[in-house]
This record gives sequence, structure tokens and C-alpha cells, in this order.
Amino acid sequence: MTLKTEPLLSRLIQMETGMTTYFTIGDFILVIPMALAGALFVGALPCKTELRHNALRVLGALLGVVFAVVLVEGLPALV
Repeated sequence: MTLKTEPLLSRLIQMETGMTTYFTIGDFILVIPMALAGALFVGALPCKTELRHNALRVLGALLGVVFAVVLVEGLPALV
């Protein structure tokens, strides 16, 4: 490699691996359905007390939101 092409190559690699856009409202369109799905699936686990049942629903909703954000972040890397 020559000295002239080396900075250009490093800039190209940085553009490919760096996040080039910011979050938009369209990126978060999965957050509410995933939170609802997590709350429904984890909240469906049988338990004796209502407090534990509600805690499982909240935990499921949080896991759904985390999964949605990871999915939204991971999709551009797969393309």
C-alpha cells in the first residue's frame, strides 16, 4: 500500500463498522409490540401471588424491549 491510500482505506473501514445514522421513531416501532409480547409470555408463567405475577409481567416487558433494541441494532449489521 502506498501512503496516499492508507488513510483512505482506514476511513472506509471506519465508515463500514461505525454507526452512521441516529435512532429515528421508525426504529422503535417494534418496542411496544415486543414489550407486550414479553409481558404476555413471561406473565403467563404460573405463580401463587399477584405480586410475583406482576413482577414477571414487568420483567417480560423489559426483556421484550431489550430484545427489540438488540434486533433493531443488529439488523443493519446483517444487511
